[in-house]
Amino acid sequence: MRLAIVAEKPSLLDAFAPILPEFFPSADFARTPVFFPIMGWYVGTSKRFRLPRGLKWSELPFISEPIYRQITFTDAHARIGVRKLVGPTYAMVEAEAEQALAEADVILALMDPCYGSAHLAHRFISDALGHFPKGRVLYPWAEALTESALRESLGQMRYFEEFAMPLAMQGEIRRYFDYNYLANALPIIGAAARQAGTWGDTIPSKYGLQLLYDARETGPLNDGQWGERMYKWKGTGKYKPGSYFPGLGSPTSRHEIVRELEKANYLEPLGGSKRNRQIGLSEEGGRFLDLLHPDCRDADLPFRLDQWSVLPETEAKERINRYIRTFFGKQRDFFDKIRSESAAA
Repeated sequence: MRLAIVAEKPSLLDAFAPILPEFFPSADFARTPVFFPIMGWYVGTSKRFRLPRGLKWSELPFISEPIYRQITFTDAHARIGVRKLVGPTYAMVEAEAEQALAEADVILALMDPCYGSAHLAHRFISDALGHFPKGRVLYPWAEALTESALRESLGQMRYFEEFAMPLAMQGEIRRYFDYNYLANALPIIGAAARQAGTWGDTIPSKYGLQLLYDARETGPLNDGQWGERMYKWKGTGKYKPGSYFPGLGSPTSRHEIVRELEKANYLEPLGGSKRNRQIGLSEEGGRFLDLLHPDCRDADLPFRLDQWSVLPETEAKERINRYIRTFFGKQRDFFDKIRSESAAA
């Protein structure tokens, strides 16, 4: 049997590796191709897409289907061999990796148990092969990294299309939102950021923006307190958490959201010891928020996305389109008014 492994990250493959021979006794793990697609997307949400360029102000808000950047085999660190079983492995060139994945009898998707991981696996495999190969992709659903949990997940693994396809589609709907949010935020929110005098070309992410509003109301907090606040995010209290609600951002993204806001000077250190430094809204960050329409504050956005992602695709996209047009339409008109008043003064 020719086995290929698509693993979310090396540590996850390392955890599974010792028990893989029990479930794939005929596999040659010294010749097994291994791919880590998250390596190609870990650099940030904006890097996942080919965003439109040269949009005129009058063409905004803009709505489109996402155009993804394909994760190449080089991006995915394609290698031959499962290192925990055979020791040293070696890298594959693009053509060799493409052939190895295409010829695999079974593709084992060792991904985290969530919609984002299911979407990543579906996107990488579909792009690499030009289609999604039904009846070939197995997805063990491991909710813990204990030996017993991993062994149980391998014993009960099913084909991707039997249970994970709806999760991948949840991810696709969320990426639809991300693409259209970024396509409009870069020119529209970016105009306010430049006028406010923040550093670099960085604009707040969809959740970073809501965190800035929260920072103005809450005041300085230390790193641990920011993480806890994002984890227990309650929004306005209008919505209750759904079946999958990780808070404001994911566990892996929260620290990075705060760091990016600090690097671009939306947030700044405001005292405290080196080990317990306080971080709060900077002067530029406050000026930036003043340049935004009041309705840009939407503390319930994570809950909305959670609910939209489980709707039928057509309905979900209709709601997202309406949100994008309203959110950015208000901000575009608001900023136009500020600029005209400034020019007349």
